[in-house]
Amino acid sequence: MAKKILFVCTGNTCRSAMAAYLGAAIAQKHFPQNEYLFDSAGLMAGENVPASAESISVLADRCIDLKNHRSKCFREEMVEKSDIIVVMTKSHKQFLLEKFPQAMGKAYTLGELSGSNMDVADPYCGSYDLYVKTANILNEEIMKMFENMEKTEDK
Repeated sequence: MAKKILFVCTGNTCRSAMAAYLGAAIAQKHFPQNEYLFDSAGLMAGENVPASAESISVLADRCIDLKNHRSKCFREEMVEKSDIIVVMTKSHKQFLLEKFPQAMGKAYTLGELSGSNMDVADPYCGSYDLYVKTANILNEEIMKMFENMEKTEDK
C-alpha cells in the first residue's frame, strides 16, 4: 500500500507545494521500488490559491510542472489520511500538535526526518534566488528523508 506523505507549511503556495512536487520527482527517480502519494497543505492557507510565480518558475527549471497546484488549508481529516505529516519548521509542528494533538507520532519537521534538524525558511515575497535556494534545500532535505526512511524500513 502506498505511503501517504503530506507536506505542510504556512500558506501552501511556496515550500509545501514545492516539497510535494519535488518529493514525487525524487521518489520516482531514486526510490521507484516504493509507492508514495504526496499532497500538501498550509496551516494558514487560503483555499484554491495558485503556487507563487517564483515557485512555479523554479520548479519549471527542474522540468516539474507546478502550474496546476492550488492551496488547501490543513483540516482534521488530513491527519487520519496521512501516514507522515512533514512540516517545514519547529513552530509549524508546535502549532499543528496544539491544534491537532491526534497528529502526535505522525508529524515531524523535515529537518527531523532528514537528520539536519534545520527549519526551512519561507521564501514568500523574496527574490528569485531565494526561491532557488529554498528549492535546493528542499531537494536535499527530502532526499535525505527518503534515504533515512529506506534505512528504517530495511531493519
